[in-house]
Amino acid sequence: MKQEFKDIIVQGLVAMPTSLWALITSLTMAQWIALILGALQAAYLVRKWWREETEWGIKLRKLTGHKPTRDSVLPELES
Repeated sequence: MKQEFKDIIVQGLVAMPTSLWALITSLTMAQWIALILGALQAAYLVRKWWREETEWGIKLRKLTGHKPTRDSVLPELES
């Protein structure tokens, strides 16, 4: 790595704790709860999508004998 890049990385790491602390202290409890719940919901939706829509997730579900959830199965169209 060139010395310039090393200097830039070091300066960024030195400034990070100060800016990170400013961000942490500026958020209210309600904002923290909203961020945590949003992250948990996003993780759950990604997990659900992966298990029900990806080829590997479908194979794993069939292997373990789990049934798909009701909302992931499309109803058959009546003619």
